Amino acid sequence: MNKKTQKILILIATYNERENLEPLVQRIFEAAPEVSILVVDDNSPDGTGEVADHLAKKFAAANVIHREGKLGYGTALLSGLRWAEQNGYDAVVTMDADFSHAPIVLPEMIRMGEEHPVVLGSRYIPGGHTVNWSLRRRLLSWGGNLFARLMLGIPAHDLTTGFRFLQLDAVRTAHLEKVTARGYGFLIETIYRIYKSGIHPAETPITFVDRKAGASKMSRSIVVEALLLVVKLWYEKNFVRK
Repeated sequence: MNKKTQKILILIATYNERENLEPLVQRIFEAAPEVSILVVDDNSPDGTGEVADHLAKKFAAANVIHREGKLGYGTALLSGLRWAEQNGYDAVVTMDADFSHAPIVLPEMIRMGEEHPVVLGSRYIPGGHTVNWSLRRRLLSWGGNLFARLMLGIPAHDLTTGFRFLQLDAVRTAHLEKVTARGYGFLIETIYRIYKSGIHPAETPITFVDRKAGASKMSRSIVVEALLLVVKLWYEKNFVRK
């Protein structure tokens, strides 16, 4: 019996990504012409939303959600996941808008998604790399991931990757609507909830390339927020009665 062809949505949260968005969408459709794309834009002042509207007119499989302001990365992804479910998709692939995640990896990630409900694009398994990062940033990212893995007991190497394949059945099982983190800590908490629900994420190596256009959204406060979140989840895991 032939497997059912999955209906897959590429979900991209944007804030001030005008320079990157159109070439990224074009590259995604070249790499995986069978997918649809949803851009969730937080009222970017640089006109990213207008670019997204243009792409929605140019490509029948491109879609846009406009939000009223900068409401956060986590809520943008939750909005996109709800939209995917309401529109009959089977799975979502989340990607950054700045070309840090190479569209060429999409076919392999989608192929792995036929066997695994969750697939992470990992920088920290054999074959994975980071490009154009300082030594300090590499150590901070690698160390933060190691800290989260050990504290939470999750057998995955890159808990902060934003490049991930999610079956919507797995999202429902893990009740991701209950995730409380709203910044980049959202990435850690979603994988924690998924693993806690009994789903073991698979990983595929990726090369993460630092952005060439636009400004990075990463800051010291985001890093501190993520570390405090790990401690909170560790406490919940070990001391809060279920």
